[in-house]
Amino acid sequence: MSDFIISIRPRYGEVDRMGVVYHAHHLAYFDKGRTEYLRSLGLPYASLEDRGCLLAVVEAKVQYLLPSHYDEELSLAVRLDHFGKASITFSYILKDSDDIPRATGMTRLGCLDPQMKPTGFPPDVLDLLQQGRDSTEISSNTPWTSPTPRLRFSFYVFGVVRLRHPPLPLLSPQKIRSSRSAP
Repeated sequence: MSDFIISIRPRYGEVDRMGVVYHAHHLAYFDKGRTEYLRSLGLPYASLEDRGCLLAVVEAKVQYLLPSHYDEELSLAVRLDHFGKASITFSYILKDSDDIPRATGMTRLGCLDPQMKPTGFPPDVLDLLQQGRDSTEISSNTPWTSPTPRLRFSFYVFGVVRLRHPPLPLLSPQKIRSSRSAP
């Protein structure tokens, strides 16, 4: 039993002017890893969608530990952390060729029906997820709890953003029309 790992080699279009992988591409790497992990279980996204099970990202986090660069040989370890009747959570570690973590992260996905309403996974999908979780054992040298980084940046996608100040009052369409017609 071993970790589920895919290779990543950042392309030229994925780096910024500083030669560092642009932060948002880490989520694309996580998506690739998650997709390949599910495919390895016999659950390609397309077949899930054909069965009316759409996976929507409801939470995503990335912790940037060290920069990654153009054409660098990287590996992405993927772990199925948790799954329930209608959601699934993955963890990720992006490492360089010396096994030094560059970034860690997680995503949580919810299962939606074609009308975009929450629904449960079909029973056979839950069985395959359990088999996959049982067969992928994380090796002890994989640091799923990341070391304290020198720089720490986190961002949340599709999360709740709390404002420090109350939001400005919104104008209703009637107020907008009346303000346009006023001299």
